[in-house]
Amino acid sequence: RYSSLNYLLLQAVIEQAGGSSYADAVRRVVLDPAGSDAITDPQLFVDSVPQGHVPFFGSSRPVDVGVDSAGLGYGYLAGSIDDLGRYASWRLRELQTGEGGRREVATGRGSMYGDGLFHDSIGGREVWWHAGAVPGYYTYVAVVPSLDTAIVLATNRYGEIGRASCRERV
Repeated sequence: RYSSLNYLLLQAVIEQAGGSSYADAVRRVVLDPAGSDAITDPQLFVDSVPQGHVPFFGSSRPVDVGVDSAGLGYGYLAGSIDDLGRYASWRLRELQTGEGGRREVATGRGSMYGDGLFHDSIGGREVWWHAGAVPGYYTYVAVVPSLDTAIVLATNRYGEIGRASCRERV
């Protein structure tokens, strides 16, 4: 079953087995092949990423919860919308060409999950997607190979109060 805690466990396994940091492994296996300059360093995150916001009585309020420097496995990977677009385009090419294969398991909710993406049939089309949030930030990626389309959304506004308005399937 998908959970952030499982991603922290995966991060620990990768670091132990690989003998290097999770950030290094993510850069080597995902970010470099995707052509992404995404931020994996906690201090660079603090120095570079616009402040997050949370819903507050019908408006937004800035929030500074810091960065969980141990939490790269479940969040706190940051970059520009261009970085996210390069990642989505890379995943689109992988799905269209069959590179890397597909390792998926049933979620028990009618969809599949593998390689960091949910796999659903939406409107008769195969869609691979993932959404993620940490306090003050929300990101969504969807890839539709049959339409040769990748969709990315990143915002610096998110909080539990606004969660009900987000379509969550995890």
